Amino acid sequence: MGSGGIDVIVRCSNEMPHVRRTLQALGRVDRLRVTMIDSGSTDGSIEEAARNGVTLLPIPRGSYIPGRVLNLAMRSSQSEIVAFVNADAVPTDELAVLRLVDACERGAAAAYGRQIPRANARRMTRRDHQRAFPEDAKGPGFRHFFSMAASAIRRDVWSILPFDEELRYSEDVDWSFRLRAVGCEIRYVPEAVFEHSHDYDTRGMWRRMEGEGRADTAIYRRGSPRLIRQAILPLGASMARDAMGGVVGAEPAWLRTIAAAAHYWGERDAAGRPHRTNRNPKHSSAERGSRPAGALSAEAEQMVEETIRKAGQTLVQEMGQQLQALLLLGSYGAGQGAVELHGARLAIHNDLDFVGVVGTERQARALRGACVEAARRASDAAGAAVDLWPIAVDELSRPLGKLLWVDASVKGYRLVHGDPALLRGIECLVPRDVHSEEIGRLVVNRATGVALSRLAFDAGEPEEKRATRHLAKAWVALGDALLLSVDRYHAHPAERSEELHRLSAVGASFVASVADGYERSVALRAQPVVSLTSREEVEGALQPLWEAFRNLESHRLGEPAAPDPWAYAQAASRRFPRMGDVHPVARALGGVKAARHGVMSWRHAWRHPREILARASALLAFEPDLPRACAQAGLLLGIRDASSTSVARGLERLRDVGA
Repeated sequence: MGSGGIDVIVRCSNEMPHVRRTLQALGRVDRLRVTMIDSGSTDGSIEEAARNGVTLLPIPRGSYIPGRVLNLAMRSSQSEIVAFVNADAVPTDELAVLRLVDACERGAAAAYGRQIPRANARRMTRRDHQRAFPEDAKGPGFRHFFSMAASAIRRDVWSILPFDEELRYSEDVDWSFRLRAVGCEIRYVPEAVFEHSHDYDTRGMWRRMEGEGRADTAIYRRGSPRLIRQAILPLGASMARDAMGGVVGAEPAWLRTIAAAAHYWGERDAAGRPHRTNRNPKHSSAERGSRPAGALSAEAEQMVEETIRKAGQTLVQEMGQQLQALLLLGSYGAGQGAVELHGARLAIHNDLDFVGVVGTERQARALRGACVEAARRASDAAGAAVDLWPIAVDELSRPLGKLLWVDASVKGYRLVHGDPALLRGIECLVPRDVHSEEIGRLVVNRATGVALSRLAFDAGEPEEKRATRHLAKAWVALGDALLLSVDRYHAHPAERSEELHRLSAVGASFVASVADGYERSVALRAQPVVSLTSREEVEGALQPLWEAFRNLESHRLGEPAAPDPWAYAQAASRRFPRMGDVHPVARALGGVKAARHGVMSWRHAWRHPREILARASALLAFEPDLPRACAQAGLLLGIRDASSTSVARGLERLRDVGA
């Protein structure tokens, strides 16, 4: 173990008599400097801290918000590794805290100890502790678990990823889950044992589990919960475990039911609200993400504005009175779009992404064909690629979870036509409001672009510039997905690039790869695209992209890394049915519709088109044996001719249907 003092933070609120035993145990270790943060104790806890010579940091009663207190504690401490021990988490021996510190000194970003129940704990509580805090160093085997009640964390990691100051429950789970998203190690130390347990009554159980349900929605970026999946099945599983462990009777059954109902209620309530309110909302005209002064010449700025004006004017004329509003999103809507040279002529670098707001969802579906035609005419008029997607007014009143609207809220957007009042629903969104499946969809969409470019090369089409652009977009998507996963997404590309490089200082090696790829790709926007000139160059560029892609998905989702594209494709296909915005019935109907339109095999009609898209695009983008990938993709898409041209055409049709 290293030398020097270690700060130990003890959080307390009326924890007598346990606080006496905790402070006495900590006081027997010379290396520890103990600070007690007390939130208005009246039971003698403050006097006990004074008797033990502990530094007291009081906060007003009723003002306790876990993340704020933890950040305050870190700012008030000095050591590079800081231990946290709740006032009622009693160390069972003098080395318990030092074992946690040792794990951090050996490379873990954070470590937590084993918690054993008190002697008088009821049997259900004992059973829960056996499952959450086993003697095995592998830990409980949950998707993710961490407990701040007996833990140690590294200051360098905290300085880059501090605690969320809005969550009122599970702030430790949230913090450690974001750490895992960048590949940091969270270590369970069963040798560090603390006595800590609570026997909740009905009221306490409801309050606790409702709070955890709200927090879980934010931590795991979930949509609206399903009653069967998020309440009934977990309740059945917990009761089955109780029965196998000999925990039977009316009381445990009642408490399990209360816990499941409260957690579901908390998730349901939180799913309909933004995680935080944007305290300085700005309206349209791209104020939030304006381009830095001098980024483009006056000539280039004038060209961009003229291109946008022509495109928007044409779309409004084409769509007529059906169009209630027209928005320009993406980099040009945010005032960040770049230009490139086409010979001696300046042109915009990316597509212009417009959204047309119409009356109802039925109208939006009916107008998709007209929007494609209108976008084609706008492209001709503006001399640039234009996309137009119709949405209903109702979608603007329930924008939660959608990357499209969070991106517009964070970066900015341009209202080309219509009433600004329609758009106020998107102004308060923040990065944490993006659902996890939306982040996955962002990554898969870019994999689709890479796959189409690779297929074009294989078919002998002159697509060098397209391949280069799609590879660059894929790196940008990986960077954005990583930043969204840890709630560090910013308006400007330069800010996002800087944040990625900061994260690479504490994250796994793939974070540095994403940071470098992101920086290179963003730089392409400021200069003519340097094309990959051969199929071999494209294939060589795919390997580092695949490594970053699979590691990002593994750490972001808390799952083992896929060993190859085939394994990832299978995992992605299994994962997509859990998408919060797709009802199981709609999922099946979507597959049938896609099969009827000839873009999916009838063998896979029970799947949603996005499931097949995720699997096929991953194979076609990253599998080294492209003919093998084409053959498998052909089976998924119901294409007998598995040539590159046919598979590319099928993938494009599937992408349009799956959207």
